[in-house]
Amino acid sequence: MADGLVFACQQCRCRLALAPGGEHEGLRLSGSGSGLGGRLEESFMLLEEATSGRGGGGGGGGAGAPPAARRLDESFVVLRGSPGSGSAAGGQSVLLDGTSGGGGSGGGGSSASSVVQRVPFDAKLRALARVFEAASEATKLDFPLCTECAGEVHRELEAQLAELQQEVAAYEAALQRLEAEGAAPLEERTFQQQLATAEGEARRERERLAALERELEVAAGELHGAEARSTELSCQEGRYWQSFNEFQLCLADYWEERDALAHRLEVSTASLAALKRTSVFHDVFRIWFEGSCGTISGLRLGRTAQQPVEWEEINAAWGQAVLLLSTLARACGVRFRSHRLLPGGSYPRVADARPGGAVYDLHGPVSKFLCVAYDKAQVGFLACLRDFADWLVARGASDGAGNRFALPCPIEGDKVFPSDAQVNGLTIRLQFNKDKNWTRALKHMLVDLKFVLKFALVLMDAQPGSMAALAREDPTHGSGNGAAAAAARGGAGMPR
Repeated sequence: MADGLVFACQQCRCRLALAPGGEHEGLRLSGSGSGLGGRLEESFMLLEEATSGRGGGGGGGGAGAPPAARRLDESFVVLRGSPGSGSAAGGQSVLLDGTSGGGGSGGGGSSASSVVQRVPFDAKLRALARVFEAASEATKLDFPLCTECAGEVHRELEAQLAELQQEVAAYEAALQRLEAEGAAPLEERTFQQQLATAEGEARRERERLAALERELEVAAGELHGAEARSTELSCQEGRYWQSFNEFQLCLADYWEERDALAHRLEVSTASLAALKRTSVFHDVFRIWFEGSCGTISGLRLGRTAQQPVEWEEINAAWGQAVLLLSTLARACGVRFRSHRLLPGGSYPRVADARPGGAVYDLHGPVSKFLCVAYDKAQVGFLACLRDFADWLVARGASDGAGNRFALPCPIEGDKVFPSDAQVNGLTIRLQFNKDKNWTRALKHMLVDLKFVLKFALVLMDAQPGSMAALAREDPTHGSGNGAAAAAARGGAGMPR
């Protein structure tokens, strides 16, 4: 019945089983791989059956069966047979599994066997559990144990025993030293005084310890508050750095925008300066030369044998010259004395200033023999140019560098006088004139017109309400009247 009873080691938790073993075929504890050394009946108390109160012979064994059964219900007890009992003859023990310790048989043996067999299985378990509990309480260890764990416990106990033996040896050595020194025990009064002093010091130290503990609690509270403030400061620092980074990004964007605006301002300033230096008149009415012919707006004015310019180009050049002088007169408020200019593209005209005066065409083609009206128109334009020059002189016009205005090629009637003293004067009339001389006269007339344009622009910049927004450009690509004279001679300016 006990073959299926299983226990576990309380330390390594290995499986322990109750199994028959030993020479008496009793119950033994076996672990995994090793059994518990002794037989079960060797660890139990054996109670001698009392001879008093029991009958001898086979009947006595049967009469004592119920009390034995009650004792087996309460604990693991093995009854040895009495000399007068036939149930356990020869001092053999009755084991828990119901088998007798000896090989004898008889009425007494049958009675004892029947007594043990009447013990319930759960009673055996309870009895075995109480045995383990008693062993645990006595040794302060948890039972049952397997062989390996029991060996470890044994070694630990031996180590503790060795330590205790060393302490005992140390105490004995100290006692022997005191005895050798002849130290005598203190008197009771002195001992009590020293004890009271020590207790007072201990009490003061405990009070000091309590005060220090209170201070420690206060310090711990302050530390907790400081940690809370530190956490809050850390959060504030994180928020600050986040705000700082955002501000840095905004500042970087601002600087980029500022640099972009500064660059745009610089470009705009340069463009404005370039626009101020640029004149609409100079851009539209560019006066220059090409070979022996003067040009205005890229159109040649005049013709020679080497440059047979078509009349359409000459008419367009005259139209540009008339438009330029007429526009300057309107901008400056100049009124011509003897003639009026009538721009008309490639068909310009010049009229007398008096009401109902004649109108002369300043466009060809014309013949050198039948060009009276054409010559009157050319002379009228030259008179208007002279009137504008006189107006500039009357206003004291200058070029901004201290050079006062004067025509580089003076005009008298129908003649233009270049600055070259070898030339007496060049008439602007076409009738009975050479193409070469006529072309040179027209070129010097354009030089005068260029200078009039330059000084008129300077004067308009100085006058409020005029076209002061027009920028400047040196019309002669030089400075002063000397450059104009050189241009008239065909030097640095326009060739002869």
